Formats: sequence, C-alpha cells, structure tokens
Amino acid sequence: MDENVSEMTVATNVAITPLEPVPDHLLGIRQEVNLLWYGPSQILVARDETGAIVGAIRLAFRHDPWRAHGLITDLQVDPAWRDRGVEEQLIQAAEDILRQGGVTKIDAVILDGQGWSSYFYRNGYWPSRKTVVMQWDLTQLRPPYENPEFTVELLEAPDVEQTTDLVLASYQPYWQWWKEQKEDKKWFRAEYPVAPEPPDTAELAAEMRERVRSVVRQLVERSDHVLFLARHDGQPVGLCDARLATPPREDNFAFGVLVLRDYGGKRLGSVPLGQALHWLRAHGLERAQITTTSGLDDYDPTVYLYTLSYGGQILGEYVDLVKRKKE
Repeated sequence: MDENVSEMTVATNVAITPLEPVPDHLLGIRQEVNLLWYGPSQILVARDETGAIVGAIRLAFRHDPWRAHGLITDLQVDPAWRDRGVEEQLIQAAEDILRQGGVTKIDAVILDGQGWSSYFYRNGYWPSRKTVVMQWDLTQLRPPYENPEFTVELLEAPDVEQTTDLVLASYQPYWQWWKEQKEDKKWFRAEYPVAPEPPDTAELAAEMRERVRSVVRQLVERSDHVLFLARHDGQPVGLCDARLATPPREDNFAFGVLVLRDYGGKRLGSVPLGQALHWLRAHGLERAQITTTSGLDDYDPTVYLYTLSYGGQILGEYVDLVKRKKE
C-alpha cells in the first residue's frame, strides 16, 4: 500500500488506516454479490481519538486480466458518527488505493434501503443495476412441476459446447456476469428487444463465450455440480444447474434457470428448477440460495419464477453503483 494513503486524518477527527490482519475468508479471490470476481480484499477503518473503530469499508481489485476494475463495498459507520463526513472520507480513501493501482472503473456495492447510496452519489457514482439474493427452504419444498411438452435430463457431464450455446442463446433482459457489454448500462426497467443485442466486437463475443465455457467446464469437472437440461422435441430449450454449496458463502447455482427466448411464458423454467431443488434436498441440504441481477425498479422475470413456483424468499437487494476514471 502507498505510504501516502496508508493513513489519512480527516476533518471529523478520525484517522483512516488499514485493518490488519484481514480476516482469512477475505484474503482469497471470490465472487462478490455483484457476481464478479475480486480479491484479495483490503479493509480500511476509521478510528476516533481514543482508537475506537467508528467506521469501515472494504475494497478489492477485480480478478480479470482484461479489465482494470475495482470494488468498494461493506461501508459501515457507527450511528453516532453518521453524516459527519466519515462516509465520504472512507470512500475517498478506498478510491485512492484503487486509482493508484491503475483502476479505471469502480463498482460500489451497497445493501439497498440502508441509506448508503447518497454518500456515493456525492462522490460521483451513479446506479447501474441491482442484484437480488434469494433463498428456498428445502424442508418445505413443494413437489416439482411437470409439463408434458418438455423432458428434463440430469447430466453430470453435459456437452460443453452445446451447453455454452444454450446459455448464450437464452434470454436474460438484464445484465449477467458474462454479458460485459452491458456493464455500464443504467438499467431501470426490463427491455424486450426483437433480437438479442450482439456484442460490440468479435473479440468481446469470443471473450463472452469463453467466460461461459470455462464455467461449464468446471461444472463437468465437479462431482457436486450437475445440470438439468430441458428438451422440446429432442432439442435443448432450457436448463437449470445445481451445486452442493453451503449458503451463504456460496450460491447453489452458477446459472440458475435459463430458457430460450421463444419458450418464455410456457411454464418451462419451473420444470428444471424443481428438479434441481429436489436434487439439492435429496443430498442433505435444507437451504438453497441464488443471486440474480435485476433492474433498479423492476425485477428480472426469474425473480418472479423463483418466488412464485417454489416459494423463494428475498434475503437482500443490493445496488451496484459505478464510477469511471473520467468521471
């Protein structure tokens, strides 16, 4: 860490310093709630004149050779110190470290409804999208839906290219972790274009495909990760994966439910989802969790699917705020 930003005295009589040691679970590379990978994390704390911690913030560099991006998250300030400038000073100190590390874009992730967004707005951030964390109580799981139009096959080693094709051709009205060309779009409501928006360049299209392909390969390699493939007249039209992870540290789905755009509204998604949830329960899990993206004031259709079909509950909603270097 640069000596110039390792300690910073602020007008509110607090000093911002690095927290050492950082908890072990924050030292590695991990997927954050905005579904992108960062790490290891650093934590800055604000201390008052007695040395007591009155605020904290976490930052990390993105794990992606293509993009010099950073993360700021977990902003917390003692209620007695709120609105006294500590929030903005913590944000600025975290930004300084990321900028000196060459970051050109910062994603700030905050828990929605807790009053943190205004501090970021004053520092030049704007809202991009929302992520929703959902959970199922598998002990109360209803029987899986059936639809005679579709068959569902459990695959422990799915065909990598076929599955990659299906993921990329599926319809997601909002941003997903492999659709990087939408990373800076200000999502407000779902858009329903006639055709999917193509990647900006062939290079970006190839990179998107490799993102999906690499996760599918991992699915094949892991014995605790399977795929439920839905077919119509023998052709793949939808899927839902499932993995034996333990929430809340890791989701039980890498993709969740995905269906081809022409098969929306046909009660297709609930069929492989039910199979996946029952598979998780059969392997001893009592809870299942997924994180999915949405707009700022409108839910992605899968949120309604997860809620209405098998009683998924929303545990938290997070806002992804964006600031670029030029801003």
